[in-house]
Amino acid sequence: MKRWLLIGCMLTVSVTRLSAQAGAALLSKGADGNPVFEKSYTDVQGSPYLQEDWAIGSVVLKSDKSYTGVALKYDQVKDELLFRNEKNEMNTFVQPVKSFNINSRKDNSQLVFRNGFAPAKGATESSYYQVLADGKVQLLFRNVKKVRKDKAYNSATTVLTIEEYPNYFIAKNGVPVSIKKNEKAVLEAIGGDSAALTAYIRSNKLNVKNDEDLVKLIVYCNSLTPEGK
Repeated sequence: MKRWLLIGCMLTVSVTRLSAQAGAALLSKGADGNPVFEKSYTDVQGSPYLQEDWAIGSVVLKSDKSYTGVALKYDQVKDELLFRNEKNEMNTFVQPVKSFNINSRKDNSQLVFRNGFAPAKGATESSYYQVLADGKVQLLFRNVKKVRKDKAYNSATTVLTIEEYPNYFIAKNGVPVSIKKNEKAVLEAIGGDSAALTAYIRSNKLNVKNDEDLVKLIVYCNSLTPEGK
């Protein structure tokens, strides 16, 4: 029995690797990628990436061309999506990316990212947002990372540290509005039937400072007003 379980695990790993290699091979044909070097992050404390290791995902370009089974990394300092080709080289996309999904290495869930939203709080139309809840009302998240430079007094050594700036947004009609994670701010950004939303919060004992509860609220909000109405 153990032998068959081992063989099954080996086959699963092999299929995953082949899928990633196939996606990368498709991308490497032609001028689909530009090589990237990680020298800019040498001796930096903290990670510039969404996830330190490569993860399998899918990509949709602005031309609507799509790729699946690609090894991806998301650089949150440069707000740039990277892929690994069949030569194990890190590349950026030549063509603009519209959206991408990437497997979470924590729980294997799908993390969804999109751009094309109206500029907000330093973000441009090309900036990526993680879509936590979708529909007529969207819950978006941006974790902006920056490299901070510190130099101690009388020291020639510069210490480089990654700092994170998490921001949540409510978006309607493609326009994100930055919110604080408190009930008043969330309800004001959503608008509409605040009495029904307040009642839902109370009856389900939701805490909007918690991501899961905030997602539940937005999903409920969209159920009250279906898209297209």
